[in-house]
This record gives sequence, C-alpha cells and structure tokens, in this order.
Amino acid sequence: MRERQTAVSRVTNPPTIVTTFQLFFFFHLLSTVASYNPVDHFSVNCGGSGNFSSPDGRNWTGDIDSGLFSLIELSNSNKSSVGDNADGKPIPYNIARFSRSEFSYLFPVKTDGQKFIRLYFYPSSYNPNFPRSDAFFSVKAGPHILLKNFNASLNADANAGFGSGPSAYLKHAAGEQGAIVREYCVNVDSGRRLNITFTPNESYPNAYAFVNGIEIISMPPFLYYTKPDDQQSMRLSDGNMQFPVQNSSALETLYRANAGGRQIPSDKDTGMYRYWDQDNDYLERQRPLSISAGFGLHPVYRDDQNYFAPDEVYMTARNYGMKETSKFNVTWEFEVDSEFFYMVRLHFCEFDEHIEKVGDRVFQIFINDALVESVADVMLWTQSQRNVPAHRDYAASMQGKGSLKKLNLSIKLQPHPTARSTYRDVLLNGIEILKISDYNDNLAGPNPDPPLPAPLTSFKTLKNRNTVKAIPIVVGATSGFIVLSLVVLLIFRQFIRAPVKEGSSWWGQKSVDSSKKNKPRGSSSLPSDLCRYFSIDEIRAATSN
Repeated sequence: MRERQTAVSRVTNPPTIVTTFQLFFFFHLLSTVASYNPVDHFSVNCGGSGNFSSPDGRNWTGDIDSGLFSLIELSNSNKSSVGDNADGKPIPYNIARFSRSEFSYLFPVKTDGQKFIRLYFYPSSYNPNFPRSDAFFSVKAGPHILLKNFNASLNADANAGFGSGPSAYLKHAAGEQGAIVREYCVNVDSGRRLNITFTPNESYPNAYAFVNGIEIISMPPFLYYTKPDDQQSMRLSDGNMQFPVQNSSALETLYRANAGGRQIPSDKDTGMYRYWDQDNDYLERQRPLSISAGFGLHPVYRDDQNYFAPDEVYMTARNYGMKETSKFNVTWEFEVDSEFFYMVRLHFCEFDEHIEKVGDRVFQIFINDALVESVADVMLWTQSQRNVPAHRDYAASMQGKGSLKKLNLSIKLQPHPTARSTYRDVLLNGIEILKISDYNDNLAGPNPDPPLPAPLTSFKTLKNRNTVKAIPIVVGATSGFIVLSLVVLLIFRQFIRAPVKEGSSWWGQKSVDSSKKNKPRGSSSLPSDLCRYFSIDEIRAATSN
C-alpha cells in the first residue's frame, strides 16, 4: 500500500526539476533493463560466416564452420548453397542458405524446457537457378510441423502493404519491408537436442527450401504453458471446460499487441526479444480511448514475475471512457487460420487514481461473442492494489466454423449491464494470441491465395476492347446511312411523281422514245434500263430497318 501511495503522489504533487530528471532516468532504465536472462540463445545468420552484431544488441553467428551448432545435409551430391542478397538487406536478411535437398540444424541446448524458435525469411532470387517463386518447403522442430508447403513469396506478396492480418504483424515484427518472421514455442525434453529440419516439397520438380536466420531463446518456465498442478488453466471461450497447454503441444505467435500504446521493438522486451505491435489496426472502431499512466509510475510486480510483458504495456491501456454516455462494445478483431484452437492472453493493470477499491470498474469480456468473464474487476484480481499487473488466459476454438481459410477472432469488452459499478468503464492493456498445435502435431496453415494478376493485353482482350469501341461507330454510321437514304428516297419520290411535259424528259431534253408520252402519272420517263422501283421491304432490308 505504501508503494501505491508513493506512486500516486508523484502524479498529484509534481516534483522538482532535478527529481523529475532522476525519475525519468530511473523509469527509462527500468524499461530497458532485461528482466529475464535466457540461458540458451542462438542467433544464426544462415549462409554466412563469422560473427555480426545487429543494432538491437543480438550477436549473429554464421552457420559456416560454426562450432556452436551443427548443419546436417542428407544429400552429399546436392548440398545446400549460399547466396547474397543484392538489395543489401540487414542481418539476417542479407544472405540465405537454400537447397533442393533436405537439411537440418542441430542445437545442443543447455537446458530442457520451453524455447522460442524464430525463423527469418526474405523471399528473393539468391541464385538465377533458384527463383523466389519455386521455394515450396516444410519445416519441422522435433515432432512438430511448423510449416507445410510454405511459400514465403506468396505470404510476402499477399500483404505487401502491411495491412492488419497475421502476416502484417509478422512483417512488422520482422522489421524489414518484404521480410517474414515466424515465432514458435516448443518444449525440449531433458537430454534431447533441438533439431530443425527444412524439406523441399517433392510435388514441385524445382522446389527448394531456404532460410535466412534462425533464433533459439529459452523462456521462463511455464510462460505460456500450464503448470502440471495448475487448477486454474484457461477455459474454452464457448464453455467452462479447462483447456491446459501441455508440454506436448507447440505454439505459434500470431499477434502481440500493446493496447493503447505504441509499438515496442524487440530490444525493449523483457529479455526474450518479443515484438509488441500497436492495436490500432485491430480495433473495430476508433472510439475507445487510449490512456497512459502518470509520469514516473511503473508496475509493481508480485512474485518477481516481471517478464510477462514490458512495463510500457502495463502503463498504457484502452478504456471505454468514464464520461461516455453512449453504449457500445470495445472490440478487436484478429484474422486467424480456421480449424485450430487458440490461446488468448489479456493483460491488465489498473493505474487510474479514480479506481480505489473493488467494484469501482466492473466489466464483461466476450471472445467470439461467448461470455468468458462475467465479472471482470482488475482490483479484485490484484487484492485492491493499483499498478499491479495481472493477466487472464482463454482458449478459443475456430473449428467447424466453415470452409474458409481465414476467420476473425473477436475480443469484446463492455461495461457490466447490472453490477453496481462506480464507473461504467472497461480496461485492457495488452493482447497476445497464440495458435495451438492440433492432434497431428501440426501448426501449419495454408498459403494465402496468389494476388490477382494484372490485366493481360491479349489478342482476345484487344478484340473485345476494339469491339466495344466499334459499337458506337457502327451505330452512328448506320443511323447516318438510314437518314441519308430516307432523304434521297423522299427526293427521288418527289421527282418521279412530278408531271412530265409532253415531248421532253425530266432533265429538259427532247424525248427519244415517243412511246413514253402515254405513261401514267408517277411513272418514270427514264429509259427502262436506268429505272428500278424498290419495294418498301427491299428498302428495309437494305437499310437494316
């Protein structure tokens, strides 16, 4: 309680200039110092040699003649190749290892337990004989299928504009336009090594596998996995059944968002180099407010578990707005693969000085329109302590929801409709969504559909285009011809019906044939070989009616 009172006084009673600078330096130091130090950390620059340091502090080691891990190739006659990226991309996207035969990396991890696996891809033609479109391959980590028939160029081209889907998050996390990073969590049993295998798809004659970078980082025990004795494991969003994440499962990170705050780069994480995106692109509407804690405040962690999320995640949030009178749900939507289960982790931290006790802010949580938290009260979860982080895990099933490749997973918060809450408001600080492997140890989803090709200027297209252009010309010419024909016909009828003077022709000369004197009125005085009467049917046929 003393810590909470001190924190509040920093907001209500501004300190002196010197103290302000000291507080800013202290808070900045807290946000940059890693709170977890991984025992195992491999950063592999695939296809490279030597060691390189990236701006975020990671030390990348080339896989050529490295003694830290092993590169195993099954084919001696068709070994892997390396190629430079002519675009001059940063590490690890500047070079790649590729092969039309299977190859593996074997990592001698020091400890057992859960590990992060990050795979880095930059689709490019590193060799004239290996075009980017031919890279179709699968990736396995031990028994787990991470990628199947994966094509990096299709994934990169489908979301070239960054968009708001999972590929958008992963490309933001990659930190390079056109690059892709995939993040997984797997468990390594005691005495085992971590083996990652790349296998070209045999269904394509010129298929090959490639990779630019591999990262292995150990994580704190049960960061995302359920403890064996945990009786409060996450529940399914469409029921109360417990759904533990066991060591036999693998996970894939699809989204990690800082609600109401900015992007948090990987070097500002808690030591595991996780990337936190903004939540703006996933909000269904922009009415929810973005709020932040007062200057100098920082989270107060319990049980020294200060590695679940960076401080900045807990010091920014989305809320309904205590003065908001209209009724609406605060909704986020995330595009995910169908036919999988998902772990949804929501981060909370109550830092508003108006919230003093249990019941001041009570709301409800829905996932896929199913009520998963009927009474959400952060102060209740933290024993009436402000600035204390908390998180809740939920399982969401996207199985049996249609034949579409992608579906939207929704998270909705709304003020409690009946509880006597002091403030009609909601609160959320952070969101994580991870895919859970299925019963076949598979995490792989389908490739996105190829982008629609640009219109081709084919002969058929030109013909159709010329036909369209010719229609008004033909109609105009036909109409003009009809009008002209009718005018000529009227004039001609006037002439042939005019009275003819005896002994002369209609052009003023003497008649040669005297027999034409006795022709009836309306008949022509022209020679018979120059004259022809047209019926109305003939005129209609000749002029297309």
